[in-house]
Amino acid sequence: MEFRHDLYCMLRLPPAVAQKVARLQQHINRSYRGPSKPMAEDRLHTTLVPLGSYEHRIPPEVLRVVFRAGALLDVTPFRVCFDTLQSRGPRDELGTVELAGHGAGVLPLFHLRRQLVAALLKAGWPAE
Repeated sequence: MEFRHDLYCMLRLPPAVAQKVARLQQHINRSYRGPSKPMAEDRLHTTLVPLGSYEHRIPPEVLRVVFRAGALLDVTPFRVCFDTLQSRGPRDELGTVELAGHGAGVLPLFHLRRQLVAALLKAGWPAE
């Protein structure tokens, strides 16, 4: 059996925030009678940079570059404000429900993403 492993850089929610989001998901799920399944509280995150999909396992050299890039980051804590609840997926199917942001509240994430991409390139990630 083939296993694929998706690698991406993400930010996980602080536990107290994840609990609140999980309760919100449950409330929304009760009010909508569709085939949705909320993401587990300990898996809630925001993806910053997708880094590829790998068969069998993620190559150690790829992980070395990612860890080197992480060590190059020095970011102070910041607040993020998501202002939209949206669904990803085909128009006629229920997709993954996610929080999104389209205003100033998510600008710190864009800045962090830019710093992360620069760190990845500096650490040896191939430029596209």
